[in-house]
Amino acid sequence: MPSQDQEAISGALRSQQVGMHCKNMPWAAGGSFVTALIFMALMHGAVPDDVLLSWLAALSAVLLLRVGIGLWQRRSTPGSVPDHRWLLRYRLGYGAHGLVWSAAGLLPLAPGDSLHLAVLIIVLACITASSFALTAYDLVAAICFGVPVLGLLAGRLLMQHEAVYGLLGVSSLFALVFLSITVRRANGVVREYVALRLAQTAHAAALRSSEDLLERTGATAGVGGW
Repeated sequence: MPSQDQEAISGALRSQQVGMHCKNMPWAAGGSFVTALIFMALMHGAVPDDVLLSWLAALSAVLLLRVGIGLWQRRSTPGSVPDHRWLLRYRLGYGAHGLVWSAAGLLPLAPGDSLHLAVLIIVLACITASSFALTAYDLVAAICFGVPVLGLLAGRLLMQHEAVYGLLGVSSLFALVFLSITVRRANGVVREYVALRLAQTAHAAALRSSEDLLERTGATAGVGGW
């Protein structure tokens, strides 16, 4: 495929990704905050309240930042800021979001508290899976969130003395690889869709141009409309 076509597809793909990020922002921020409240309720008593509240404050700040980026884009004049800059901002927001959730994987727990450690594993696995599903159109954003969360969780589990936690840590890394491969395939499907849409648009434009040429030729020959 010519390089010009590749550049056109890449540009259209970036525009599609930026639009999806803006559209999904309320769901991503709202879902994360609700999950955080449920997580805090489940961890109450096992983690000091001041630690949980500090973590929630950090998460709230990041979510406000992400929502602010979305509102900024919606209020900006279309085309005033290149799509690659918006995409970078959204991806940085996902990275910061992932770092805050990864910090939850380091919350202090009493030795032998397997119940709350299990809660921690389930919540972090679920929030990561939902993030990958929500950003299936942007592999980079998904990785920016998932690598810190599951990476630090796996590190904590691998440092536990019981073998079962080591197995869970390795499983977390395998889950991260599997989710990344799945999103990569989904991202490829989105790219193919964008390429097909561009091809259809170009074909329609060529057809209209041919019809206009026929109309002008007919008028010149005095034949009338075709």
